[in-house]
Amino acid sequence: MNVGLDIGSYGVRSLRREGDALRHRNSRMYCAALKDSASHRRLLEQAGLPFTLSEDSIVLLGDAAWDSSDLFNTPCRPLLIDGHLPQNDPLTRQLTGTLIESVLPPAGTGSICCLTVPGGTDLQSGPHRADTEFFARIVRLRGCEPRIIPASQALVLGELARSSFTGIGLVCGASGCEALLAHRGQPLCHARIDEGGHWIDRALATQHGESPAATPSASGMDVAQATRLREAIDAAPREFTQAASMLLSHVVDRLVEQFAEELVRQPRAVDLPQPLSIICAGGLTRSPGFLAMLNDALLSHPWPVRCHLPRLTGQASHSILRGLLISAELEAAMPAAGSVPRPHRASA
Repeated sequence: MNVGLDIGSYGVRSLRREGDALRHRNSRMYCAALKDSASHRRLLEQAGLPFTLSEDSIVLLGDAAWDSSDLFNTPCRPLLIDGHLPQNDPLTRQLTGTLIESVLPPAGTGSICCLTVPGGTDLQSGPHRADTEFFARIVRLRGCEPRIIPASQALVLGELARSSFTGIGLVCGASGCEALLAHRGQPLCHARIDEGGHWIDRALATQHGESPAATPSASGMDVAQATRLREAIDAAPREFTQAASMLLSHVVDRLVEQFAEELVRQPRAVDLPQPLSIICAGGLTRSPGFLAMLNDALLSHPWPVRCHLPRLTGQASHSILRGLLISAELEAAMPAAGSVPRPHRASA
């Protein structure tokens, strides 16, 4: 049973096929801690909410933490800070592994799991972060062989079937942004920058009187407040809205510029059937004016290939998941034919 696994900064999702049906599992990547008491345990048991114990605390995980933190007046925090797993925090690593396992069913021998990792991975150098090896180890323990691919490649596979899986996938998320050109599903060139939603929110918090730490002051806001305002932009002050728009425009412009340089280095790009489709996904692409910013950046840093007007995918998480499962199925069915490139192996 092959699986697509999308590990993001704020959630983890899996997709697999059972017969003619697709099975989907998901969980938020959050936790919340309560003081251990008999009354808290009784309330959680009556509500049917799963929990675990850690020293003198009750720990809620995933959707249970997200749904009930307000009820218990306790903060709900993401497990992956800026899309990275802490190296010296055994509890957070254990909780993260538990949530990933919860969406991964046990697989049979020879199963392939194509996955993305938060913050992305470089196409040329491959996954080199210690937390990437941690994610791969969890996948192996569930009986699957991990194949890590860029989210932008999965987006092309999930959305551009009518273009023979040829075109450009652009993903702008919380932990970074990336663009990839694929021909028949095979990546030709790829660009990634670390600036994403987290970077924008830290800059917004700094501009509004607070250092980019997680602690608010009387004169400013913390990063979490900046995130909430940016995601509910219609309710934000005009000054904040303008600052968020300028920062997003900077991120888009930088990604387009770097991808233009990669396209110039790839001589095969100009030989592809044109115009090429451009499909966009990720939380930042839902920001007001994103497509206009992208078109302005393309005028400032023209690519050496002709393209259709960029378009947004309707359901980004489903598109990437679908592409991951397609990649896993093709990898398992034709491992020697090379119809889809063998993505990077992650060593645990």
